[in-house]
Amino acid sequence: MPAANQRQVVTAFLADHGIARLAELRAAGASAAIVSRMEHAGEIVRLLEAY
Repeated sequence: MPAANQRQVVTAFLADHGIARLAELRAAGASAAIVSRMEHAGEIVRLLEAY
């Protein structure tokens, strides 16, 4: 799947669900690399577990 389409998948998934695990985004059709690139570009924010 082209990167532009994967970005749209991530954007649509997050718009519908608000928050997601990487596994959920991958199951929806986005690669881990695209999610990482979107994070580095500031398009999405990764939340970390607090202990």
